[in-house]
Amino acid sequence: MLNIDLDFEEYKKLENNNVPLIKKEDLPKEFSQKAYNIIIEFIQKTKCLYYEWVIYFDYCTGEILRCVKGKDNQVRLDFEDGEFEGKHIVSMHNHPINAFSPPSGKNFNILLRDFEDYELIVGRDGLWILKAKGLHNDIIEDIREASLVYYILTLSRCVDLTGKSGDKIECEDSLYGSMLSNFINDKKLNNIQLTKKEYTTMTNNQETDVIEFEHFESISNMEDLGMIQDFIKNPYLDVNKEKITEFFAKMGVEVNANELADAMHKYSCDFL
Repeated sequence: MLNIDLDFEEYKKLENNNVPLIKKEDLPKEFSQKAYNIIIEFIQKTKCLYYEWVIYFDYCTGEILRCVKGKDNQVRLDFEDGEFEGKHIVSMHNHPINAFSPPSGKNFNILLRDFEDYELIVGRDGLWILKAKGLHNDIIEDIREASLVYYILTLSRCVDLTGKSGDKIECEDSLYGSMLSNFINDKKLNNIQLTKKEYTTMTNNQETDVIEFEHFESISNMEDLGMIQDFIKNPYLDVNKEKITEFFAKMGVEVNANELADAMHKYSCDFL
Protein backbone atom coordinates (compact mmCIF):
# COMPACT_ATOMS: atom_id res chain seq x y z
CA MET A 1 0.00 0.00 0.00
CA LEU A 2 1.18 3.54 -0.79
CA ASN A 3 1.26 6.15 1.99
CA ILE A 4 -1.51 4.30 3.81
CA ASP A 5 -3.09 6.33 6.58
CA LEU A 6 -3.19 5.51 10.29
CA ASP A 7 -7.01 5.39 10.07
CA PHE A 8 -6.75 2.23 7.99
CA GLU A 9 -6.25 0.06 11.07
CA GLU A 10 -9.47 1.46 12.56
CA TYR A 11 -11.27 0.97 9.24
CA LYS A 12 -10.32 -2.72 9.11
CA LYS A 13 -11.92 -3.21 12.53
CA LEU A 14 -15.30 -1.81 11.44
CA GLU A 15 -18.07 -4.38 11.41
CA ASN A 16 -19.05 -5.91 8.07
CA ASN A 17 -22.84 -5.59 8.21
CA ASN A 18 -25.30 -7.81 6.38
CA VAL A 19 -26.72 -5.21 3.96
CA PRO A 20 -27.96 -5.20 0.35
CA LEU A 21 -25.09 -4.76 -2.12
CA ILE A 22 -24.38 -4.18 -5.80
CA LYS A 23 -23.47 -6.72 -8.47
CA LYS A 24 -20.15 -6.89 -10.27
CA GLU A 25 -21.87 -6.06 -13.56
CA ASP A 26 -23.10 -2.77 -12.06
CA LEU A 27 -19.54 -1.44 -12.18
CA PRO A 28 -17.62 -0.12 -15.20
CA LYS A 29 -16.02 -2.97 -17.15
CA GLU A 30 -12.56 -1.66 -16.23
CA PHE A 31 -13.06 -2.62 -12.57
CA SER A 32 -11.37 -5.85 -11.53
CA GLN A 33 -12.73 -8.53 -9.21
CA LYS A 34 -10.33 -7.29 -6.51
CA ALA A 35 -11.74 -3.79 -6.88
CA TYR A 36 -15.27 -5.19 -6.61
CA ASN A 37 -14.33 -6.98 -3.39
CA ILE A 38 -13.03 -3.71 -1.91
CA ILE A 39 -16.25 -1.93 -2.88
CA ILE A 40 -18.44 -4.63 -1.32
CA GLU A 41 -16.52 -4.51 1.94
CA PHE A 42 -16.67 -0.71 2.05
CA ILE A 43 -20.45 -0.76 1.62
CA GLN A 44 -20.78 -3.35 4.36
CA LYS A 45 -18.66 -1.29 6.76
CA THR A 46 -19.99 2.22 6.08
CA LYS A 47 -23.55 2.11 4.71
CA CYS A 48 -25.18 2.43 8.15
CA LEU A 49 -22.79 4.99 9.67
CA TYR A 50 -23.54 8.56 10.72
CA TYR A 51 -20.07 9.79 9.76
CA GLU A 52 -17.87 9.51 6.67
CA TRP A 53 -14.96 7.38 5.54
CA VAL A 54 -13.03 7.67 2.27
CA ILE A 55 -10.65 5.29 0.53
CA TYR A 56 -8.59 5.69 -2.63
CA PHE A 57 -7.63 2.55 -4.54
CA ASP A 58 -6.48 1.27 -7.92
CA TYR A 59 -9.52 -0.18 -9.70
CA CYS A 60 -7.33 -2.50 -11.80
CA THR A 61 -5.01 -3.97 -9.16
CA GLY A 62 -7.27 -3.56 -6.13
CA GLU A 63 -4.49 -1.86 -4.16
CA ILE A 64 -5.78 0.42 -1.39
CA LEU A 65 -3.71 3.62 -1.39
CA ARG A 66 -5.37 5.95 1.11
CA CYS A 67 -7.92 5.56 3.91
CA VAL A 68 -9.18 8.42 6.09
CA LYS A 69 -11.94 8.86 8.66
CA GLY A 70 -14.10 11.96 8.43
CA LYS A 71 -14.33 14.69 11.06
CA ASP A 72 -16.66 17.67 11.46
CA ASN A 73 -19.02 16.76 8.63
CA GLN A 74 -16.27 16.31 6.04
CA VAL A 75 -13.16 14.35 5.06
CA ARG A 76 -9.88 16.09 4.28
CA LEU A 77 -6.86 14.47 2.64
CA ASP A 78 -3.44 15.86 1.78
CA PHE A 79 -1.79 14.51 -1.37
CA GLU A 80 1.73 14.82 -2.67
CA ASP A 81 2.31 15.81 -6.27
CA GLY A 82 2.57 12.71 -8.44
CA GLU A 83 1.54 10.38 -5.61
CA PHE A 84 -0.74 8.34 -7.86
CA GLU A 85 1.33 8.39 -11.02
CA GLY A 86 0.78 5.26 -13.10
CA LYS A 87 -2.28 4.22 -11.07
CA HIS A 88 -5.92 3.79 -12.08
CA ILE A 89 -7.56 5.81 -9.34
CA VAL A 90 -11.06 5.67 -7.91
CA SER A 91 -12.17 7.27 -4.66
CA MET A 92 -15.01 5.91 -2.56
CA HIS A 93 -16.79 7.51 0.38
CA ASN A 94 -20.07 7.09 2.20
CA HIS A 95 -22.71 9.69 2.87
CA PRO A 96 -24.09 9.41 6.41
CA ILE A 97 -27.41 7.62 6.68
CA ASN A 98 -29.19 10.84 7.72
CA ALA A 99 -27.84 12.89 4.79
CA PHE A 100 -28.55 13.18 1.07
CA SER A 101 -27.18 10.16 -0.82
CA PRO A 102 -26.38 11.78 -4.23
CA PRO A 103 -23.25 13.92 -4.78
CA SER A 104 -23.06 17.39 -3.28
CA GLY A 105 -21.17 20.37 -4.70
CA LYS A 106 -17.66 19.55 -3.45
CA ASN A 107 -17.96 15.97 -4.68
CA PHE A 108 -17.53 17.39 -8.17
CA ASN A 109 -14.01 18.60 -7.38
CA ILE A 110 -13.01 15.36 -9.08
CA LEU A 111 -13.41 17.37 -12.28
CA LEU A 112 -10.28 19.30 -11.24
CA ARG A 113 -8.18 16.19 -10.56
CA ASP A 114 -6.71 14.49 -13.62
CA PHE A 115 -5.38 11.54 -11.59
CA GLU A 116 -8.85 10.41 -10.46
CA ASP A 117 -11.11 8.62 -12.98
CA TYR A 118 -14.10 7.67 -10.83
CA GLU A 119 -15.78 8.67 -7.58
CA LEU A 120 -18.12 6.22 -5.82
CA ILE A 121 -20.59 7.33 -3.16
CA VAL A 122 -22.34 4.92 -0.80
CA GLY A 123 -25.94 6.04 -0.22
CA ARG A 124 -28.85 4.51 1.64
CA ASP A 125 -30.45 2.68 -1.28
CA GLY A 126 -27.78 2.67 -3.95
CA LEU A 127 -24.23 3.33 -5.08
CA TRP A 128 -23.62 6.55 -7.02
CA ILE A 129 -20.93 6.30 -9.70
CA LEU A 130 -19.42 9.53 -11.02
CA LYS A 131 -17.19 9.01 -14.03
CA ALA A 132 -14.98 12.03 -14.70
CA LYS A 133 -11.84 11.19 -16.60
CA GLY A 134 -9.51 14.08 -17.33
CA LEU A 135 -9.83 17.74 -16.38
CA HIS A 136 -13.10 19.63 -16.81
CA ASN A 137 -12.46 23.10 -15.41
CA ASP A 138 -14.88 24.62 -17.89
CA ILE A 139 -18.06 23.10 -16.44
CA ILE A 140 -17.39 22.59 -12.74
CA GLU A 141 -18.86 25.93 -11.67
CA ASP A 142 -22.05 25.24 -13.60
CA ILE A 143 -22.42 21.85 -11.91
CA ARG A 144 -21.68 23.26 -8.45
CA GLU A 145 -24.22 26.04 -8.90
CA ALA A 146 -26.84 23.66 -10.24
CA SER A 147 -26.34 21.27 -7.30
CA LEU A 148 -26.89 24.10 -4.79
CA VAL A 149 -30.04 25.27 -6.57
CA TYR A 150 -31.43 21.73 -6.83
CA TYR A 151 -30.69 21.17 -3.14
CA ILE A 152 -32.56 24.34 -2.09
CA LEU A 153 -35.52 23.60 -4.33
CA THR A 154 -35.63 19.96 -3.21
CA LEU A 155 -35.85 20.99 0.45
CA SER A 156 -38.70 23.30 -0.48
CA ARG A 157 -40.54 20.71 -2.60
CA CYS A 158 -40.37 17.97 0.06
CA VAL A 159 -41.24 20.25 3.00
CA ASP A 160 -44.77 18.80 3.31
CA LEU A 161 -43.24 15.48 4.37
CA THR A 162 -41.41 16.99 7.35
CA GLY A 163 -42.06 14.79 10.36
CA LYS A 164 -42.28 11.69 8.16
CA SER A 165 -38.54 11.08 8.11
CA GLY A 166 -38.53 8.03 5.83
CA ASP A 167 -40.84 9.56 3.23
CA LYS A 168 -39.08 12.93 3.36
CA ILE A 169 -35.54 11.68 2.79
CA GLU A 170 -36.75 9.34 0.03
CA CYS A 171 -38.46 12.30 -1.66
CA GLU A 172 -35.33 14.42 -1.31
CA ASP A 173 -32.96 11.75 -2.62
CA SER A 174 -35.20 10.89 -5.55
CA LEU A 175 -35.89 14.47 -6.63
CA TYR A 176 -32.40 15.90 -6.09
CA GLY A 177 -30.69 12.84 -7.54
CA SER A 178 -32.79 12.72 -10.69
CA MET A 179 -32.41 16.44 -11.39
CA LEU A 180 -28.65 16.30 -10.86
CA SER A 181 -28.24 13.20 -13.03
CA ASN A 182 -30.32 14.70 -15.82
CA PHE A 183 -28.36 17.95 -15.71
CA ILE A 184 -24.99 16.18 -15.98
CA ASN A 185 -25.91 13.40 -18.38
CA ASP A 186 -27.87 15.67 -20.74
CA LYS A 187 -24.58 17.42 -21.49
CA LYS A 188 -23.54 14.21 -23.29
CA LEU A 189 -19.86 14.61 -22.43
CA ASN A 190 -17.99 11.38 -23.15
CA ASN A 191 -15.87 11.37 -20.02
CA ILE A 192 -18.48 12.60 -17.51
CA GLN A 193 -21.42 10.52 -16.39
CA LEU A 194 -23.44 10.16 -13.18
CA THR A 195 -25.35 6.93 -12.55
CA LYS A 196 -26.98 5.22 -9.59
CA LYS A 197 -26.94 1.46 -9.06
CA GLU A 198 -29.54 0.26 -6.58
CA TYR A 199 -28.60 -2.30 -3.97
CA THR A 200 -29.97 -5.81 -4.17
CA THR A 201 -30.03 -8.62 -1.62
CA MET A 202 -27.04 -10.80 -2.42
CA THR A 203 -26.26 -14.45 -1.90
CA ASN A 204 -22.90 -15.54 -0.50
CA ASN A 205 -19.73 -15.52 -2.69
CA GLN A 206 -20.64 -12.89 -4.84
CA GLU A 207 1.38 18.77 -5.98
CA THR A 208 0.45 18.89 -2.31
CA ASP A 209 -3.29 19.07 -2.60
CA VAL A 210 -6.13 19.00 -0.10
CA ILE A 211 -9.26 17.12 -1.06
CA GLU A 212 -12.53 17.57 0.81
CA PHE A 213 -15.69 15.52 0.74
CA GLU A 214 -18.99 16.80 2.04
CA HIS A 215 -22.67 15.87 1.93
CA PHE A 216 -25.95 17.77 1.82
CA GLU A 217 -28.13 17.29 4.89
CA SER A 218 -31.85 16.62 5.11
CA ILE A 219 -33.48 19.54 6.94
CA SER A 220 -36.48 19.26 9.27
CA ASN A 221 -36.16 22.53 11.18
CA MET A 222 -39.20 24.59 10.17
CA GLU A 223 -37.37 27.89 10.67
CA ASP A 224 -34.67 26.83 8.20
CA LEU A 225 -37.27 25.54 5.76
CA GLY A 226 -39.15 28.83 6.00
CA MET A 227 -35.93 30.71 5.31
CA ILE A 228 -35.36 28.56 2.23
CA GLN A 229 -38.85 29.33 0.96
CA ASP A 230 -38.17 33.06 1.45
CA PHE A 231 -34.90 32.80 -0.48
CA ILE A 232 -36.59 30.99 -3.37
CA LYS A 233 -39.27 33.71 -3.59
CA ASN A 234 -36.78 36.61 -3.44
CA PRO A 235 -33.14 35.49 -3.70
CA TYR A 236 -31.82 39.04 -4.20
CA LEU A 237 -33.20 40.46 -0.94
CA ASP A 238 -30.21 41.24 1.29
CA VAL A 239 -31.65 39.61 4.41
CA ASN A 240 -32.42 36.43 2.46
CA LYS A 241 -28.91 36.34 1.00
CA GLU A 242 -27.43 36.78 4.47
CA LYS A 243 -29.53 33.96 5.93
CA ILE A 244 -28.84 31.51 3.11
CA THR A 245 -25.10 32.18 3.45
CA GLU A 246 -25.29 31.46 7.20
CA PHE A 247 -27.35 28.32 6.52
CA PHE A 248 -24.71 26.81 4.25
CA ALA A 249 -21.86 27.99 6.48
CA LYS A 250 -23.27 25.85 9.31
CA MET A 251 -22.92 22.87 6.96
CA GLY A 252 -19.34 23.79 6.09
CA VAL A 253 -20.31 24.93 2.59
CA GLU A 254 -19.06 28.32 1.41
CA VAL A 255 -21.38 30.08 -1.04
CA ASN A 256 -21.45 33.44 -2.78
CA ALA A 257 -25.00 34.66 -2.19
CA ASN A 258 -25.08 36.88 -5.28
CA GLU A 259 -23.90 34.07 -7.53
CA LEU A 260 -26.37 31.69 -5.90
CA ALA A 261 -29.19 34.17 -6.51
CA ASP A 262 -28.21 34.34 -10.19
CA ALA A 263 -28.06 30.53 -10.31
CA MET A 264 -31.59 30.31 -8.87
CA HIS A 265 -32.90 32.13 -11.93
CA LYS A 266 -30.66 30.10 -14.24
CA TYR A 267 -31.56 26.60 -13.04
CA SER A 268 -34.84 26.78 -11.11
CA CYS A 269 -36.85 26.42 -14.33
CA ASP A 270 -35.84 22.74 -14.29
CA PHE A 271 -38.27 22.26 -11.40
CA LEU A 272 -41.24 23.89 -13.11
